[in-house]
Amino acid sequence: MNKTNKPKTIADIQLDQFLRELDTEEGRKRIGDDAFKEAKAAHDAWFGTKVQEALADPMSAVPHDKVMDDVQALIDKKRRA
Repeated sequence: MNKTNKPKTIADIQLDQFLRELDTEEGRKRIGDDAFKEAKAAHDAWFGTKVQEALADPMSAVPHDKVMDDVQALIDKKRRA
């Protein structure tokens, strides 16, 4: 999951898979270098936007150890109930 607690969309997963398949000699021959460069640039822009969103997200400031401690406390509370 990403920082907004939303799972990746099918479109995001398909785009990642598509670019991995194209980033091979065979894939580049299939669509051509220009189309590959265009698809890669679009992916890089999309990914850069996602990184900036994650960095700007105030929820990302919660340390991992605190989150794990909170979750463990919730689990322990549920077990005692």
